[in-house]
Amino acid sequence: ARRQQRDWAEVPPGLELDRSDLTCPGGLRKVSELLQQRSYSCMLEALDIVEELRDAQGWKEALESPLLDRLEAEGLRQRAEHKMGVGCCSEAIWSCLQRALSLAPLRADLYVLRASCRLRSHWPPRGVPPGEIPPPSEAAGSDARSALHDCEEAIGREPDCAEAYHLALPLLFAWGELAAAERLARRGMIGMSDPCWVARFQVEHEYARELRLGLDRAQAMLTAEESKPPEARNPEALDRFLRHWLERAGR
Repeated sequence: ARRQQRDWAEVPPGLELDRSDLTCPGGLRKVSELLQQRSYSCMLEALDIVEELRDAQGWKEALESPLLDRLEAEGLRQRAEHKMGVGCCSEAIWSCLQRALSLAPLRADLYVLRASCRLRSHWPPRGVPPGEIPPPSEAAGSDARSALHDCEEAIGREPDCAEAYHLALPLLFAWGELAAAERLARRGMIGMSDPCWVARFQVEHEYARELRLGLDRAQAMLTAEESKPPEARNPEALDRFLRHWLERAGR
């Protein structure tokens, strides 16, 4: 809903609105200038202008303007970041990011921000699950799966979106989906141009690979032991292997 009252004292000097801008492309410039300030009050003012531009009688271009869509999406992104920062993660998603993504569906950063909001709503302040993630039948588990999907959407749009990999990999490790984690880390190694991120994802790739191969071998050893007569079993060998494997995994 449009705010009926504006606190003009919040508008920084030099950014006061010229009402003639609201019915011409100058309004778009004003919105852009306000959003570049990256302040809360300027963001709110920019979104107010966007709404007035869309409501302006006779200015059909405002309803069909790709530039206005992009500017509104950026304003909503900034507003969502503020809401997430004060702990209103669900509100950030439903009042800001859903609309922003409908306006700018190719922006990977919007998907990453929505994933962050989903995770932080259950695991503040960083959004990193401390241990086992609840099943999808519970709200936290469902939101974690949705966050992973958002990260995949972001990577599909920008293969070098480091934050998407950073959010997604811990989820896959927590679920024990090691093959998927290995594949995702390899995508990060290929997609990133920053050597630091490449090296980081190489470590994650090797870790996922070591875990996967070790679990496969441990399962094979356990199956072989169970097929033997009780007097021929050697549980100590399996125990030694598991200890060695965990040391190699490095975590």
